[in-house]
Amino acid sequence: GKEITEPVDPKAKRVDYRPMDKNGRPMMGYINPDCDDGKRRLNVDYDARKLDLSCGYHDALKFSFVTGLAPPKLTCDIIPPHYHPPHYCMDTRIKYPSRIPTFEGHRPLWPRYGEYNYVPTTND
Repeated sequence: GKEITEPVDPKAKRVDYRPMDKNGRPMMGYINPDCDDGKRRLNVDYDARKLDLSCGYHDALKFSFVTGLAPPKLTCDIIPPHYHPPHYCMDTRIKYPSRIPTFEGHRPLWPRYGEYNYVPTTND
C-alpha cells in the first residue's frame, strides 16, 4: 500500500500485536482491547468536532437537488501479486494517499457492511 503511518503517541509503549495471522499481521476480526476493539480510541480516526464529515438524509437530498447527481468515477488500482495489506492497531495513525482508501493497510476490525452517515477520510 501507499499509506503513511505514525504513532499516535510517540512516547507510549507500542502495542503487543497478538494474536498474529500467518502473514505476521494483527489477526482480522479478533477483538483485542489493546489493539482494536471497535469502541475505544475512535478519535484516532474520527473527530466528532468536524461536522462537515457527516451527511444526513436531508443533506444528501439537498445536495442532489442543487447540484444534480454526479456520475460515478471509474478508477482501477493495480494490486501487486501476493500483496497482503498490513493491519494497524489503534496506537497507529494511518494517512492514506486518497480520500477513500482502496486496498491499503487498515484496522484489524472491519466496519459492518451497510450504509453510513460518516466515512472517515484523510488529507484533511
